[in-house]
Amino acid sequence: MLDIRESNWNNNSLYVVHNLLSNKDRNVLIKDVDNEIENNPHKDKLSGIQTKPYLYKKYKTKSWSNYYNKLEQIIKTIGSLTLKGSWALKINKHSKSFLHNHCESQFTSVFYLQNPNKYCGTYLCEDKKDVIVPGYENSILIFSGKILHDAVFPETSVLKNKARYTVITDFN
Repeated sequence: MLDIRESNWNNNSLYVVHNLLSNKDRNVLIKDVDNEIENNPHKDKLSGIQTKPYLYKKYKTKSWSNYYNKLEQIIKTIGSLTLKGSWALKINKHSKSFLHNHCESQFTSVFYLQNPNKYCGTYLCEDKKDVIVPGYENSILIFSGKILHDAVFPETSVLKNKARYTVITDFN
């Protein structure tokens, strides 16, 4: 049973689940993300290196199924939503922030697959209010896609031994 924690920030529900996957599953996902980034990266304006948004269609291994099945369990507690797109972001150097939203998505999730520091979470900004939600490794954060947000970028020195990997998923 997943321990889904709901909190409220600026009249928005935030959902967090810790200890989502086994280390074995996480290592498989990291390997697959690195393979996607190396062989088929998504080119855009955002900082970091991204995959294209079809991971849920392409990867059907046990480890990916474990991830998407657990994500589906969480999403069902929020409402009747459909997965719209899923991609990964790898950050291995400090970059400028790129505040953005997923305005066409009801909810967005950020799974901290690997994170060198919990303070490198997600920055949320709405109505001149802001918060940084910690990014605990192997946890997932779910929030309204309409909220402006960005990754909190670690200093390059923090990233020397361990890149920051997240899997992002949008729902309607």
